[in-house]
Amino acid sequence: MAEKVRIIIDDREYEVEKGRTVLEVALEKGIDIPYFCYHPRLSIAGACRMCVVYWENINRLVISCNTPVQEGMVIRTHRTSEQVRENQRYLLQALMTRHPLDCPICDKAGECDLQNFGALYGPQRQVVPVSALSKEREEHDWESEFLEYYSNRCVVCYRCTRACDEVVGAHALYVESRGFEANIVPTVRPMDTSTCEMCGICVHVCPVG
Repeated sequence: MAEKVRIIIDDREYEVEKGRTVLEVALEKGIDIPYFCYHPRLSIAGACRMCVVYWENINRLVISCNTPVQEGMVIRTHRTSEQVRENQRYLLQALMTRHPLDCPICDKAGECDLQNFGALYGPQRQVVPVSALSKEREEHDWESEFLEYYSNRCVVCYRCTRACDEVVGAHALYVESRGFEANIVPTVRPMDTSTCEMCGICVHVCPVG
């Protein structure tokens, strides 16, 4: 029988299996911690930082997707911590800096995590100093008849690259550059001539596309 530990999340105590992450436990208990890069079938990337929570015992913010539960742990989510809410709001604002405001005509509208979290946290303002001329990232043509990539909608969560590597084993995508210049690009162009199997899993796991 798995060892159990007692933790507190938002003033409620839970007895959970040791070794699981705070995010896994929270989602299982119906606690809606926002996230982009986490997926139950993929490795932990810790890339988006949206799943941040406040760990009272050590007085710091941590990402819940990569933090194992511990005996006596006291956690606060955005529901009971203004510090967590402000941190997540800032991350959303940074993502929105270069995201096109085309929700009404976007195919993902109504099923988009970024749209849902934006509605949850209210109107966004630009927090990253990007001029109007450099607002949009350079688009990268995958040279594919079946797949199209919109860099300015991408939140660079690495779900697509991890799914391609870990689930399909095709290794057809990788991340080029870092920060606001990061883009998902095919390992070979035209993409239709690469190891891509055209399975569509990259589209399926994408939280915004």
